[in-house]
Amino acid sequence: MSAVVFCATVFFSCSDTVEGNKTSFLQKMRNDIFGSSVKAKKKEKLNARDFVNWVEDAENGIKANKTIGNFTYSVLYKPYQYLALLELKKDSLTQQKIKEKTKEYDGYQYFTFRIVSEKKTDELLKVNLKSENEYYARLEYFSFNMQNDIKLIEGTDTLNCVLFHFERIYGLAPYATFVLGFPLTATEQKAQDKKRERMYIDKTILYNDKVFGAGNVYITIKAENLNSIPELVID
Repeated sequence: MSAVVFCATVFFSCSDTVEGNKTSFLQKMRNDIFGSSVKAKKKEKLNARDFVNWVEDAENGIKANKTIGNFTYSVLYKPYQYLALLELKKDSLTQQKIKEKTKEYDGYQYFTFRIVSEKKTDELLKVNLKSENEYYARLEYFSFNMQNDIKLIEGTDTLNCVLFHFERIYGLAPYATFVLGFPLTATEQKAQDKKRERMYIDKTILYNDKVFGAGNVYITIKAENLNSIPELVID
């Protein structure tokens, strides 16, 4: 049973409760289910450069990380406008071109996932390596099989990673970067279809680390930060 149907069932079964109490009870149930308040902060209005900087600034909270042992796992949520700005040429930005480009991303949500080793001089794939064969096994895993070990948790929904790309770096680098894509939840898809602003809930990336021994790694981007993503203004 979905969260919405569940809340509706509770609502209609409480006929002996006054309307105000029903609303309060439903809101509490919603918070219990989703684990976070969905109240949005007042949004800033930023130009293209400031918008990109805001997204990439960890202080704003749509980039989160967790350190386990000698490794740090980080996740960046990428709004459609951010993706569009990275793709479009700076000297040809218009509101119409941003709108057209963001339309191409409909139906999915996008993240950058990175694993960083504290051993700064080593290629990540070579950290704690025992044999040459193990290196190639890691390379194959990161390129093709890691996708199956990544999930996105939103409220009662657990979503599979459906878009995946390992950004291969040829040479020494203490990190590996992955581009991830997940389908929208039914609630988010409905909001997108009706061209309404999405009201976010917490988004948690779950990665089952089979290479460096961390096991299940949970990284959460809070709803309050997602709901504070600024409005992009093109001059």
